[in-house]
Amino acid sequence: SSLTSGNMVSKRSGFTHPPEWSDEERMYYLLAPFPPNVQPSLSDPKMAFWRSLILSSSFDLQEWVFTERELSDRFRWKGIEPKSLSLVINALEKSREIQRLCNYQGEGIGWAEWGMNLLSRPVSWAWRRYVSGGQDHEEVEFVLVSMIKELADRVYSEHYKQIEHVTTDCVMSYSQFEEHCKRVVSGASLKSYCALELQLLEDRKICRTVIEENGEAIITKMRKSIQYQKWILEF
Repeated sequence: SSLTSGNMVSKRSGFTHPPEWSDEERMYYLLAPFPPNVQPSLSDPKMAFWRSLILSSSFDLQEWVFTERELSDRFRWKGIEPKSLSLVINALEKSREIQRLCNYQGEGIGWAEWGMNLLSRPVSWAWRRYVSGGQDHEEVEFVLVSMIKELADRVYSEHYKQIEHVTTDCVMSYSQFEEHCKRVVSGASLKSYCALELQLLEDRKICRTVIEENGEAIITKMRKSIQYQKWILEF
């Protein structure tokens, strides 16, 4: 693609480095902060460079959720961190290319607690930090919206390719749902699976019911038919 043409993959960082990576003069410019009192547009060359690299590196690494701190570490060049990422992230958020994980309107807890059985107090506290928005600015979790939506659509469509009995095959245990997601979207991070589940919940492509006896969650995947959606919501 145009994002990777002429570039090379760094084994150390795990993502494709653009040609600028080997151009010291250019990199010093790109790593420097924007001038004071400047609000660059997405078409600004420096803005465009970091926007493109965030997208392409996230694709290479299969990391669809990240913090500013994680991006700074990811893009460290000869020990130097980018000084312009805050403005880049602000611009991407305003353009709705990224979204805060805490802004998802799905249910309050997700993959981290139910799917992975990580119900200890420290992990529950960590997950609440993901969805509460109470972190420091550099620790706020951002989601690449277009990619998470694409992955959610893929999980949804792959499920319907396997349906034989409509009234039963749209109901599954949470562990089955987890296995299906990992089969369709393999190798993603835990945070990315969290975002994927929240996107499916927000899009109303799944519902979740907790069975009190054993704490297992039941996932119901809704069809496009309005009548069937009504049935599944009343299930």
